Amino acid sequence: MTITVTALGLSLTAATVILFVRLVQFGIEDLTGVLGEQASHLHGAGHAMPGDHGTGAVAPDRG
Repeated sequence: MTITVTALGLSLTAATVILFVRLVQFGIEDLTGVLGEQASHLHGAGHAMPGDHGTGAVAPDRG
């Protein structure tokens, strides 16, 4: 029983390490590109979006 629990614990630890490494790798390599692409579509504060009429202030979207 002890060997089985130890093996499961080691397997869980290995899976956690692998997922953490993949998450960090995504954060370093891919997330900067994703955020850069999204940021290029943003407009400055106070500027109306195309098709919007008014001051540019928009109420938060609550879903």
